[in-house]
Amino acid sequence: MDKLNSNPSIPPDACDCHVHVFLPDRFPYAADRRYTPPAATIDALLELRKRLGTGRSVLVQPSCYGADNSAMCAALAALGTDAARGIAAVDASSVTDETLHRLHDAGVRGLRLNLRVHSADAGGLDRIIRQCHQSADRIRSLGWHLQLHLDAALLTRLMPTLKALDIAVVLDHFGGGADAMDLVSDLLLGGNTWIKLSAPYRVSAQPDHADLARVIRRYLALAPERLLWASDWPHTGGNGLRHADIHDIEPFRQEDALQTLARLASWIGSPAQLDAILVDNPAQLYGF
Repeated sequence: MDKLNSNPSIPPDACDCHVHVFLPDRFPYAADRRYTPPAATIDALLELRKRLGTGRSVLVQPSCYGADNSAMCAALAALGTDAARGIAAVDASSVTDETLHRLHDAGVRGLRLNLRVHSADAGGLDRIIRQCHQSADRIRSLGWHLQLHLDAALLTRLMPTLKALDIAVVLDHFGGGADAMDLVSDLLLGGNTWIKLSAPYRVSAQPDHADLARVIRRYLALAPERLLWASDWPHTGGNGLRHADIHDIEPFRQEDALQTLARLASWIGSPAQLDAILVDNPAQLYGF
């Protein structure tokens, strides 16, 4: 599809590196899902891109679809791989090489582990560590990266594991926020960690998320070439229905992605650095 850009201050190849599509009419959610979101269509994503001025998107497999990446792949086919990439969820212990190569051909460039939904007690931590190593082994030859959604407490316990991985690792949502800043800084110095400056509302309760300004300044000083921006559209969670009946539809959060992008620009200050985060860095990681 043609690139859309209505914001002249944003480069036409700017990339929103974390969005989801939900197409329940065509692709039913997993039976064992933890929540049921409303639809978030490809047309709605294109409207978001037009509003933000971004020409590229990275579609991330949402947990409510489990390991069935069909909806995401359908969206990749509709958007075209010149303007979209995908991050899949698979069971690394059982997925076939054929499936991985098929996902790669569809535009997938990473594997996501949502570790916020797993227990990290003694037995759980061992399983998570095995999962990280096994995932890395399966995707290494494809040149994919491992994307992790986790909090500061689990990040603390996974530091030796992440430092030992020899593939690129991407941490969602500021890597856990201000509480994780020192840990993330240590990983950034190692050279294989990337950070998504996304969803500040998930990791900060301060007005205007002011505590994240110093986080960004720290990361800019350490590894500006490994920072990414993402809207986290359509903003799942936060409505108190995760423990309700699974069939109850959980509304999306009401978040202004354009305001979030403008706030990021003000924190960064440098148009050249902002352009690198929006264009150059994602082009390097995702292979645009």
